[in-house]
Amino acid sequence: MWLTRLALKNRIAVFMAAMILVLVGARSVPEIAIDLFPSLAVPVLVVGTLYPGASPKDVEQSITVPLEKTLATVENVDHIQSQSREGVSAIQVWFHWDEDLNAGLIQSVEKVSQILNQLPPGIQEPFLLKFDISNMPVINVVVSNPEMDGVHLYDLATNTIEPQLEEIPGVSGAPVNGGNIRQININVNPFQMYALNISPLAVVNAINKANFLLPSGDIRIGTRDLNLLTNTQIVHRLLKTVRKIPVLLRTSPEGEPVPVYVEDLATVQDGTESPSNIVLANGAPAVYLGVHKQPGANTVRVVDDVYKSLPHLRGLPPGTKVGVSFDQSTYIRDSLRSIQHELVLGSVLAVGTVWIFLGEIMATLIVGIAIPLAVLASLIFLYFTGQTLNVFTFGGLALASGRLIDDSIVELENIHRHFSLGKKDRTVALLEAAREVATPIFSATLVTIVVLFPVLFLKGVGKQLFSPMALTISLALFASFLVSRTVTPLLCLRFLRSKTPPGRPGSEGEDRERPLSGCRKPPRFERVFLRIEEGYDDLLQHVLRHKALVFSSVAAVFFFSLPLSHRIGTEFFPEPDESQFTVYVKTAPGTRIEQTTEVARQVEQKIREVIPGKDIRIILINVGLRSIAGKGTNGTASVFTQNTGPDTGVVQVKLVTPDRRKRSAITLMDAARSALSGKFPGVGLYFAAGGMIKRIVNYGALGDVVVELSGHSLRTGLSLARRLSEKMKSLPGVGDVRIMPQDFHYPEYDVRVDRIKSALLGMNIRDISSTVLWSFVGNEDNPSVYTDPATGNEYNMVVQLGQPYQESFEDLENVVLTNDAQKTALLREVARFHLSSGPNEIDRKYMNRVITITANPVGRPLGDVAAEIRGLISRTSVPPGSHISLSGQVAQQKKAFQSMTVAAFSAVLLVYMVLATQFRSFRDPFAILFSLPMCLPGILWMLFLSGTRFSTIAFMGIIMTVGIAASNGVLLVDYINRLRVENGLPLEEAIRRGARTRLRPVLMTSLATILGLIPMALGLDVGSSNSAPLARTVIGGLGLATPFTLFLVPAVYEALNKNRSAVSSSFPEC
Repeated sequence: MWLTRLALKNRIAVFMAAMILVLVGARSVPEIAIDLFPSLAVPVLVVGTLYPGASPKDVEQSITVPLEKTLATVENVDHIQSQSREGVSAIQVWFHWDEDLNAGLIQSVEKVSQILNQLPPGIQEPFLLKFDISNMPVINVVVSNPEMDGVHLYDLATNTIEPQLEEIPGVSGAPVNGGNIRQININVNPFQMYALNISPLAVVNAINKANFLLPSGDIRIGTRDLNLLTNTQIVHRLLKTVRKIPVLLRTSPEGEPVPVYVEDLATVQDGTESPSNIVLANGAPAVYLGVHKQPGANTVRVVDDVYKSLPHLRGLPPGTKVGVSFDQSTYIRDSLRSIQHELVLGSVLAVGTVWIFLGEIMATLIVGIAIPLAVLASLIFLYFTGQTLNVFTFGGLALASGRLIDDSIVELENIHRHFSLGKKDRTVALLEAAREVATPIFSATLVTIVVLFPVLFLKGVGKQLFSPMALTISLALFASFLVSRTVTPLLCLRFLRSKTPPGRPGSEGEDRERPLSGCRKPPRFERVFLRIEEGYDDLLQHVLRHKALVFSSVAAVFFFSLPLSHRIGTEFFPEPDESQFTVYVKTAPGTRIEQTTEVARQVEQKIREVIPGKDIRIILINVGLRSIAGKGTNGTASVFTQNTGPDTGVVQVKLVTPDRRKRSAITLMDAARSALSGKFPGVGLYFAAGGMIKRIVNYGALGDVVVELSGHSLRTGLSLARRLSEKMKSLPGVGDVRIMPQDFHYPEYDVRVDRIKSALLGMNIRDISSTVLWSFVGNEDNPSVYTDPATGNEYNMVVQLGQPYQESFEDLENVVLTNDAQKTALLREVARFHLSSGPNEIDRKYMNRVITITANPVGRPLGDVAAEIRGLISRTSVPPGSHISLSGQVAQQKKAFQSMTVAAFSAVLLVYMVLATQFRSFRDPFAILFSLPMCLPGILWMLFLSGTRFSTIAFMGIIMTVGIAASNGVLLVDYINRLRVENGLPLEEAIRRGARTRLRPVLMTSLATILGLIPMALGLDVGSSNSAPLARTVIGGLGLATPFTLFLVPAVYEALNKNRSAVSSSFPEC
């Protein structure tokens, strides 16, 4: 009570404190960063290395394995996983939760630098990036100019736009997709080389010796100091100069040396690299930059900064348009806007409920003022602690909106009751009323807060998601408690008017409920409520006289409701409508990129046939893997892509927001799946719904279900994966089953050089291998670099056979070889050829090779599918040296459910400890605790009837329901104890009078909470599906727990206190 007494003595100070809260909130709230989730800063680094022309096996053994070994020595590393593709090594270093990623980055850079000299020559220097597990761009920036072709657009995007976007805080990378890389092609003619006894190796050496970078020096002549330069680089008249580079000298019939120029052997073109990546936007060629954020960076802030930077990009030629095709922040903003609407509407409904019970506008406003003050206090806390306003913290406030006025309701209702007793001194009556409810209000608030305390001890992603919500709700509840003890009493003293109705003279001994209205005739609702009170009293009397029947009936309701749990599916996180889905295209191994692109075009056409054009925002096609980064790029595009080669592609369907279409993204995706089924024989089509949310809850995986098969033998692992995947396909409700990596039999053409024959011809394996590689692939692992004097951009100068001479295996067999004596031979003279196959990607995890099977539930809950797959795995024989495990969302769901189960039981235990301390009794708390299990039938029926699956969000609702239901019981039991101790009433009379007196505040608080959650539970707005299970769980649990609190708690209390005296509360009167 001291808080109320202090407030009465310092009324101006209380008013000023409230004004300061409003002013600080007005300044800080607009500055709070908004995001989809709390900071899910999963500390991951990616180490990318490009090794042009190297096979996946060579990349694994020569780059990935050595780097993994040295990175494993970095402190606080949890595990390492990697992908080795043709010419690309991508390693993800996962650190322990809450570790400083910057420190890990510094150590990783040092470790990589130490072994650079052990890596093979010809690699590009490894690059390290902070990696976001969603591996999805937060915004796509499209570049167009009608005066530019694909080469110039790529050049502009890579050398001008990408560096500026990567300067934006929070941006991890902005790799360029689509377009063509400029390349100076020296296309040699094999017949001319053979006639002149020259091999491609000689041409490469000649160009590299004629164009190179050499450090300058200085000379001192007389009194002058001058820089000394030579024309080591080609600067002017590029093509003409290259054509005139001497390859070697021949002797003429007259004995004169005659140079053989490049133009005698080849044509020189300022062209492009061979197409390895094709991007289409709505069917047209496009160039776009996928901007990725760093882990922990704020999505909305990064997107906003990108938007702000676009009009100020430097170096754009006239006619260039830079726009945005899609950004992930749209869903985030819509979701938060929906929760904001739900918070406001829920608050209005909660306050409206109070008005119905109180019947007076002024009293309703006094109670309602607790919501904005408590919410402001929470938002200010978020601002000063650097938290974001996200669907969890904002959803927590929306969830607590009804509960925030509970303390003020109890306070005001009791103050009014004492005012109605006819006491002359209103201040004395107010203090007496405040003293009477001080302990139950404090206890109820404390109980609601302590149930959230175990959430802080969750592990992994559960802790990251729910801890900010728990802190936000706790602070809001504590703020509402302070408001109820300070602001509410002052406003009641100043504005609340209550008179004793005629015919019911007030006396201090009489404390029956009085209508808040001062009218001679009670309002209609008051008359109805008086009848409800009388009916409740009669029914309670009947319950107290037949406790055995009541207890058995309650037990029957509880146990007969439990089977419903088997009919309610489980999932880790509710399926959101992110207005997008993806189709992964896999053609036959070795299919050329042009054919794969055509298949992707046809897939797009089929999708457009079943999805109305007004529902589609854009369809992006991305085919192939850009494994060779041209000069001026860092190769990040080859690391971020999901493609593994020219036979793979991605069709991304971006939809309009849900409020602008009639069907959900899942429904539209299923329609596309049905339309595409069986239309492309021999082509694998795999669907994935959602965007960033899906990737985050999947921990970066491409499917909800991830089965990992580890072991060194790829053949054994593939055999096991095929057997297991076929069994998974036969399970009902399991779709999109695919094995990753996708190609273990990518066609290869092995050239097996006879070492003896080559030695007899004066040739070595290194020169022969280089000649073969450079003839067909080009010397991209050892190119000469041309620096454009106009722009300063660098481009590769690549020697290769002309396109007409790369059309058949015979062309390969006729590659010209030479020795040091300029004697020629054809490749077929020293080598044999063998058509074989090999993997196009090798994945590793925990320092071991791994094959992954991914799948998605189709029309079934994730928990049911996971249970069947676990059973399938247990019945599968595993070869020695192999191991099978489940990961991804399934593993996250199992861990989260286990930790949240512990949190729920811990919450009940904490509630008991608080109640035992308050009541100074080990038995009295059980009167309240016995009512808590009755929340479960209400929750089960609500989830079952609404078709809501049980998820981590619903689990959080159970924990909240425990606190709210217990707080209602506290109000009841505390007042009954007070009547027995202070008024000396007999047990049954104290129970009946206490229950009848507390009926109104219990119903008001419960209904205010339930009605306040209805807008969230309906889930009608964009993004509201994330928090709908939370609201439905609380509504169902509290809806059934409230009547059991009103009837079961008194019955249990009487049973426990038959032969026992009451004990006063031990908590201080705040």
